[in-house]
Amino acid sequence: MSGLRQLLAGGDVLSPNHVMRAVAALPGCQLINGYGPTENTTFTCCYRVPREGWGGGPVPIGVPIGGTYVRLLDDAMRPVRDGEIGMLYAGGLGLAVDYAGDPLRSAEQFVPDPQRPASKLYRTGDLVRRRPDGNLDFIGRRDRQIKVDGKRVELGEIEEAVRRCAGVSDAVVTATKGDTGALVLTAHVKPAAAGQGQVAVAAVHAQATQALPPHMRPSRIVAHDEFPLTANGKIDQRLLAARAAVEPSPIMSATSETERMLSGIFTRVLGVHSIDVATNFFELGATSLKLMEAHASISRIWPQVDVLTLFRHPTIRDLARALDGRHGSIAQEAQRRAQGQAAALQRLHNARPR
Repeated sequence: MSGLRQLLAGGDVLSPNHVMRAVAALPGCQLINGYGPTENTTFTCCYRVPREGWGGGPVPIGVPIGGTYVRLLDDAMRPVRDGEIGMLYAGGLGLAVDYAGDPLRSAEQFVPDPQRPASKLYRTGDLVRRRPDGNLDFIGRRDRQIKVDGKRVELGEIEEAVRRCAGVSDAVVTATKGDTGALVLTAHVKPAAAGQGQVAVAAVHAQATQALPPHMRPSRIVAHDEFPLTANGKIDQRLLAARAAVEPSPIMSATSETERMLSGIFTRVLGVHSIDVATNFFELGATSLKLMEAHASISRIWPQVDVLTLFRHPTIRDLARALDGRHGSIAQEAQRRAQGQAAALQRLHNARPR
C-alpha cells in the first residue's frame, strides 16, 4: 500500500488508535474520514486527517462537501450552539427525493428546512457536535440516547471518555436493565496491547470515573481481546449488551464493621434483601434522591460526611474505606462517642450544687 496517495474510509466510526497507526504506516497517503447516509449520497462530510492528529477525542467527520450543507438542531428544530450536541440534518444536491412507495417513512425522515422552508432536510438520527474549528464530531446514534436518574445520557460521550484512558484501544458502552429494573452501564474495553485487559480496566476505573459525572459512570468494566462483529463487519453492540445482561457477577459480602453498617442502611433504603459491597449504587437502583436518603442515615453516625462523598465513592467498599480513612473505624468512632458522653456526664456531675 506504499503507493497510495489518498485513502477514504467510511461506513462506521473510525478508531482513533487505528487511524494514527495508518497515518504512521502510510507517510505519503492522505487519510480522509468520510461520513454520509445513503439518503444523501455519497458523502455528506469529509475530514482530512492531519498527520499530527486532531487534538484528541473521536476522529472528526469534518465539514460538508461541495453542494451539501448540514444543520445541527435540537428536538424543537432550533440550531444548537457550537460545542453542544444536536441531531445532524443533511441537505443539498445529493439528497434523495423520498423512499419509493413509503410515504409515511418519507414524511418522518425528509422534513422541511426551518431556514429554507422550500427545501427539505434528511433527519439522520446521528448526534454530532461542532468543534471550535468548525469540524464536526460524531457522538452516536439518537437511539443510543438514554435517561439515567432523570438525566439524558449519550452513550457516545461515555465511550469518548473511556477511549481517552491509558491502555484503551477502543470502547463500547451498553445499557441493560439490572435485577432491580435500573439501567446498568457497562464499559466494554479493548486493550491497546494483548494481554493487558486488567491494566485497561484499572485505567478506566481510575480515569474515566473521575472525568464523568456520577450518573454517567459505568457500573461495570469488561475487557475483550476482540469485539464481536456483525455480518457487515461492524461491532455487534447487541451481542455485547446481551452478554453484559446475563454475565454473572460474584457477590462480595461485607468484611468490616463499617461495611456491615453501610450494608444495613442501603438494603433498607433500596428495598433489597442483600447487597454486594463492590456493586455501584446506581446499578442497584439508586437515584440521587435515594442517595440523599441514605446520607441522612449515614450522617447520624458520621456527622461530617457530605452527600457528595456518596457520589465520589459509589460502592459500599469504596465508601467504607473513605469513611474509615477520614473518620476512623466504627470501633474508634464508638470509642470517641463513649468518651465524649462520659466527659459530658462528668461535667454535669461537677456542675451540680454540693
